Amino acid sequence: MAALYAELPADTDLLDKFNDARAKTNDALDKSSPIKLNNTELTYRAIYEVFLWGGLAHANPKKKAVYDTWVPNPVLFPLLQNEFVYALGMLLNMIFYTRALNNAVLTRLQDKP
Repeated sequence: MAALYAELPADTDLLDKFNDARAKTNDALDKSSPIKLNNTELTYRAIYEVFLWGGLAHANPKKKAVYDTWVPNPVLFPLLQNEFVYALGMLLNMIFYTRALNNAVLTRLQDKP
């Protein structure tokens, strides 16, 4: 998406807004969650990826193996689910913001002669 925005003949303010939101979202996902496992801090991105690619999609065998170790823990798993939902919220905010920016880009491109 960033490459597409960089190629658009749109005003740079929209590109700057997209890049800023993307950077802030990536920074937030790369922050440590309050959960530590085996003396390792889990980032929101790591939790999101394990749930998505290991639990929901089963697309990554390594992430599935990690997910399978989390599920049986009756205390840890609900906490991890909560952090996954929090990470999803961050991503959804970015998606909705990007949709608004995309609409603004389309409007500007249609208004150009």
